[in-house]
Amino acid sequence: MSVVDETIIRLFFEQHGFFVRKLAPPTTTQPKRGEAPGVALHVRNDAAEAVAGKPGFLVFASELRYLPEAEITAKPWPETRFTPDVLRSSARLFRFLEKTVLPRARRKRPAVPNTPGQKPGQPPPQILVVPALPTAEPYRGKSETLFREQGIDGLISFRSMLLEVIERLDAKNTAGGSETLETLHLLKKYDLTGSAQLELF
Repeated sequence: MSVVDETIIRLFFEQHGFFVRKLAPPTTTQPKRGEAPGVALHVRNDAAEAVAGKPGFLVFASELRYLPEAEITAKPWPETRFTPDVLRSSARLFRFLEKTVLPRARRKRPAVPNTPGQKPGQPPPQILVVPALPTAEPYRGKSETLFREQGIDGLISFRSMLLEVIERLDAKNTAGGSETLETLHLLKKYDLTGSAQLELF
């Protein structure tokens, strides 16, 4: 994953009231030569502890209020193989997740301090960032089954994260932003991003 991807993921959770800290780089069985390292973040929102509820396996922004903490991981996926055609087809997107993302999901969890109220030694849920999520059945259900079998506790769409980050940006305020944020601010200022409202779900 690139620095840009990590910035988007970090900002998404910060916009929703989470404290974010970076963990050790994800370990894989045998990283491919020249493959970029993944992203591993620990996110925590103490305000969520008093909210009764639990996010579904496919996590949406509206469910983050039920998440006290989580380990967020993102694996590198070959950008050249993730195209608009893949995004528009649930069947092709499912095959991309199965063949490209799933093999990179196998890893050991780093040690993370427990949230008060957790059982001793119980790790926080592991949520994997994927390029996008299939919206049509049976591919939506198949995706959940495949990743659950690998010990993943939830999936979240990078596409929906990016759309929401852009939607929440103030086009008039660019102070203190990274180069990534400056670029997003420019796109929004000149009305080149469109509306994310109809795209999120």
